[in-house]
Amino acid sequence: MITSIHNITDSIIIRKSFRWRSSIINDEQIINCNSIYHRIEKIMEGKLQKLSLKKNKINVVPCILNLYSVKRRLEETPWIIPGNLNPDESRSFLQDLDFYLMISGTLLKIQSLFSGFVSKCKSLSVLQMLPVFESHPKRVRQTLILLDDSKWLQYVLHHQENNRYLNELNYLEIKVFTVHSDSILNNILTEIYRVFNSEPIHLKDEEEKADLLSRVNQYLKGITIQHQNLDMHSWKHVKPALLLAMQADEKGELYKEYIRCLENLSDADGYRYAHEMKSINRALKKEHGKNAHKHNANPDYIVSLEGIKEYLLTNETLKNADDTEGRFIEWTHNPKEFVKSIHALISKGYLSVKGNSDVLPIIEILSRFVKVRKQNDSGNLGFSSLITYFKKASVGDL
Repeated sequence: MITSIHNITDSIIIRKSFRWRSSIINDEQIINCNSIYHRIEKIMEGKLQKLSLKKNKINVVPCILNLYSVKRRLEETPWIIPGNLNPDESRSFLQDLDFYLMISGTLLKIQSLFSGFVSKCKSLSVLQMLPVFESHPKRVRQTLILLDDSKWLQYVLHHQENNRYLNELNYLEIKVFTVHSDSILNNILTEIYRVFNSEPIHLKDEEEKADLLSRVNQYLKGITIQHQNLDMHSWKHVKPALLLAMQADEKGELYKEYIRCLENLSDADGYRYAHEMKSINRALKKEHGKNAHKHNANPDYIVSLEGIKEYLLTNETLKNADDTEGRFIEWTHNPKEFVKSIHALISKGYLSVKGNSDVLPIIEILSRFVKVRKQNDSGNLGFSSLITYFKKASVGDL
């Protein structure tokens, strides 16, 4: 059975290398995916029955890995949807594509069958079993419509749409594109995305990374299209996200982004050296505490935290930049009067940033050294509240 599958794979690899040009399949080359799928399914269900009855020990992992090796061979060159195929070439391509999807769907089916019988550390991650394409997703979807409906295609589509790790990764990717491409914030989000955009090594790894990524995204929800620059407001969302992402950073490079952030925040209104040091010490204490309670601490994460701590201890500029009371101007009159006054100056072109009279960048800079008291005197207006006031002033609603 497996020999036959490898022989079919050899033929597909040859046709794929020519991108199915001049590819005409004869009767002997027709692949009966249905027959192969049902034969594998029947074999696996038989093994499952023996396991359930505890008649004997059966190790299904070698069978799964053998089938997975077929998928990897089919992916040695990327799957790209070819264009301008004649009808014969198109039939050949669609048949080979269906076989590739059948292998992927069969792996997913086997995983669901033997869930609970194989440890998560020995199970393939869902991402390892899903098909991989280099063509645009829209083009892939248009091509899949041409295939006959099948159990394996349903398995593949279901897991593509409902895989938690993929959904969290897609959310993070969208978040990257909401921030201007040449900003510090974009660099940070791109690096966090790099850390998670790697194939998990097994199912347990995928689930742990999905949990971690979900927590990262919860913090990053506070970053909106209005936050194009790194300031203390955006830092309160970015900092915990960075610390979480460091736990998944196998290269140990993400801590450098953390240090770059500190360098850019040293003159920001609200910066507190003591707060930064406290955050790192707290994270270190928590990680060292895992060893004390016989949980596995993350040595790479500890090294990153120690690197940040060393930087904080030795950087006099950051120590001396600690914010103190009185570094800002305070507006204590009605906040609407402040907004009206500044908005009028912007509208007349008297206030600008590098010749640009857009409201947002001007308010971002002003908010760093001007604090506007709330009307009820219960504190200062936040940046987002100021923006709301200025939007109202723009439409004459203030």
